[in-house]
Amino acid sequence: MTDDILLEPLKAYKSVYKQAVNDEAGKFFDELVAKSGIDVEANRQTVKELKKKQKEADEINKKINKLKVGKGFSIFGIIIGFLMTIICLFLLFGTVDPDIAINIILAIVGLALGIGLIVVIVKVINPKIKDQTLVLNKILDKIKELKDLAYAQMAPLNALYDWNMATTIIEKVIPILDFDKYFDGSKYLSLIDNYGFSELTDVNQSTLYVQSGTILGNPFLIQKQKVHNIVQKTYSGSIVIHWTETYRDSKGNLNTRSRTQTLTAYVQHPAPEYTNQTALIYGNDAGPDLSFSRAPSGMSGKSEKEINKFVRSKEDDLQKMAEKSIKRGDKNPFTPLANTEFEVLFGALDRDHNVQYRLLFTPLAQKNEVDLITSTDGYGDDYYFYKHKKINVISSKHSQLEDLSGNPSIFIGYDHDVARKIFIDYVNNFFKAVYFDFAPLLSIPLYQQMKSLDYIYGKDCPYNYSAYEHEVFANAFPEEYLKDPLSITTCMLKTRVIRVDGKSDKVEITAYSYRGEERVDYVRKMGGDGHMHTIPVYWTEYIPLTRVSLMELRNLNASRFDFNNKMQDNRLNEFISSHSNGGIYSFQRGLMAILAGEGYSIKEDQELDSIFKKDEDNN
Repeated sequence: MTDDILLEPLKAYKSVYKQAVNDEAGKFFDELVAKSGIDVEANRQTVKELKKKQKEADEINKKINKLKVGKGFSIFGIIIGFLMTIICLFLLFGTVDPDIAINIILAIVGLALGIGLIVVIVKVINPKIKDQTLVLNKILDKIKELKDLAYAQMAPLNALYDWNMATTIIEKVIPILDFDKYFDGSKYLSLIDNYGFSELTDVNQSTLYVQSGTILGNPFLIQKQKVHNIVQKTYSGSIVIHWTETYRDSKGNLNTRSRTQTLTAYVQHPAPEYTNQTALIYGNDAGPDLSFSRAPSGMSGKSEKEINKFVRSKEDDLQKMAEKSIKRGDKNPFTPLANTEFEVLFGALDRDHNVQYRLLFTPLAQKNEVDLITSTDGYGDDYYFYKHKKINVISSKHSQLEDLSGNPSIFIGYDHDVARKIFIDYVNNFFKAVYFDFAPLLSIPLYQQMKSLDYIYGKDCPYNYSAYEHEVFANAFPEEYLKDPLSITTCMLKTRVIRVDGKSDKVEITAYSYRGEERVDYVRKMGGDGHMHTIPVYWTEYIPLTRVSLMELRNLNASRFDFNNKMQDNRLNEFISSHSNGGIYSFQRGLMAILAGEGYSIKEDQELDSIFKKDEDNN
């Protein structure tokens, strides 16, 4: 398999990569099973028996529910019977002259019905419910026993799941895609210094997930950010007013009647809003002076006829835009390409460097982009493409919905066959989501021909891990340990390296959140009674809060399996307990972060070295 196939990314996905990743995921899982040494057939037998018991429990539950329904009807019958008896006795001895015989008979029938149904409940229904419940409890005990056994059978496999498994599989299928284990400081500085990437300082953005890597040496990162905005929130309040009015009826007589009306008022005040956004960031030296943006065309899922009609409807607009650009004397006048379909569907009409735009979007690149936009094999036209000089940003609708974390907890279970399906499905979905974010970039042949010199020679960094990783681990801690106790909102976490302790970064975490103060506005409004009324509208004033914590982030060079084994060792437990605030820590992708106290230093870093020394020597 050569890299040339990637020159047509959609074709490559359909003809090769889709099936290859599926097969590699199955192979990877089966190798993991073999390494774990679990008895698959024994697990299948346990799960089979478990499902049988669950089916039995469902049947017993149905019986119990039917009995409870019957009991409910019986109670209703008892009430009706006793009511009938009481009513008949009242008629019998009351002031009304009743039909004595009928009332006596009905009273007896009602009494008999009530007593009879009580007997049925006490002697028949309740014992059956009790008996069935005892049977159900025995079955549930057996289900728990079988499930515990199934988990025990799967425990060696569950222990082997690790971070980065999906990316490892993708690297085997597409070697030019190189995913990092974690986002280090050198690559972060490279993006900033060599590609003009913005530093992570915006307090309105905080990183929840990051995956860095390279394509032929050109750096990329996939990031999921929590985004904070201030929006105008609408609050409402209402009162009910009453008045009496006089009116004439159809005969001309004066009458009065009571009227009511609900008066509602609205006010708007600033409030914080929090959303998540996922994007692919890619650095490439091709087209270094070119900037443009494009948004989905709206042609996803449309027929060829509908697309052609849409393209024809925009042809005149392209010509008019070109004429206006020339008349204005623009430095880089807009000149449309001959491929009108590409121009309309891709829609990067705000480009500011025609020569470099044409170098990037060759006829093959144009065809590739149109294929992506009109195809139903991926996600269609759901991507935004923003290029500013050497930085490219892809943000797609589908990537906002996918969990790309690769968290091992996704795969842990008690059923081998279900676990295998979950694993393969996750890898397939992960690959599809990531691949079709890369596809608009891979569609440009020049991007695959440019190799970063900075990647070849490398670069030193004053700290160990990128600001993105600092924020990812800060966000992995429980919020209640980081934000101000008075906060009524979630928090935005920003980080700053304050010291490097050997292989550890000491990081200051600042949590930005809000406390709330109840306020009231009084709005005057005319009512149907002809008078002005005051309506109170209660709203919340959000007042900023900050709180600072400390974190130590360290690369342990350990797998999840090794780390969990070390957690069984009192030394690591004691280390976390004595050096962290509240025993709070997070481990993922070989890195461990602890919510640290002031006293952490190089000495503690060396202590961690000694705890993991054996494992590091073996690596």
